[in-house]
Amino acid sequence: MAVFALTLSTLSATPAATLRIEKVSTGYKQVSVELAGFAGPVSLMLKSEKQEILVNESVPVGAAFAKIFNLSQLPAGRYELHVGSETKDVVQPLTVTEADVILTEGQRREFFAPTALLRGRNLDFNWFSSRIVGQVEVVILDDNGVPFFKDAVKNVFRVERRYRLEHLPRGQYTLRFTTPHKTYYQSIALN
Repeated sequence: MAVFALTLSTLSATPAATLRIEKVSTGYKQVSVELAGFAGPVSLMLKSEKQEILVNESVPVGAAFAKIFNLSQLPAGRYELHVGSETKDVVQPLTVTEADVILTEGQRREFFAPTALLRGRNLDFNWFSSRIVGQVEVVILDDNGVPFFKDAVKNVFRVERRYRLEHLPRGQYTLRFTTPHKTYYQSIALN
């Protein structure tokens, strides 16, 4: 099974990050992906319904990227195109039929990375999703991986919290934030 790119070009970066995913034309099993202006590295993956990675590419920091995926060799079925950066992940479902590819932008899901800022003994935490998710969980772990604190929030699309950490002893901690899509980690030092 081969999935080949017909076009690949790297250009200089643009000021604003842009991402475009679209079907090339009716009757062709091709999808184009264009991105530009991302501040960090970007990964691009095509996954099967069984989450098998069929394509895995990295786009250099600040580069513009354009590619046409020829999906004509793939069997009919459901696939997902994942575009991930340090701040956001986009998942675009695709359906490959015998004669075409179906891409519905309304099914696209966007997942944003959380931000955590430590100010003295206060931890300001923010996270946003483009859709309501089942549960998100914030856990603070000590340097041995033992949880000191846990906060679970159900059925949200935004979390804005300030955690007061004056009860924790000085030391190194790990902030673990889990969503139905991904788990994020960040190290914090309490002085």
